[in-house]
Amino acid sequence: MFDQSMIDSLRQAYEPLRGKKIAPGPLMKIFDRIDSNKNALIQLYQAQIPFVSQLAAARLISKYSMKGAEINKLLDGGKQ
Repeated sequence: MFDQSMIDSLRQAYEPLRGKKIAPGPLMKIFDRIDSNKNALIQLYQAQIPFVSQLAAARLISKYSMKGAEINKLLDGGKQ
């Protein structure tokens, strides 16, 4: 799981990149290490950080067979 300071660091690093394009390689390597932690992926998705949250959603779909509707509910306060 991520603590708030880790989430804040990610947000600080990626928020200025909102609306831009980035090379996915470095971020993909990080996600390869946290794929096994569904709760961490959910936490990153809920943080709504550019690139990070989108990749977390993609991993929840591909690794945990979650549907788009299930993922959208996570933003409404629903818990897994």
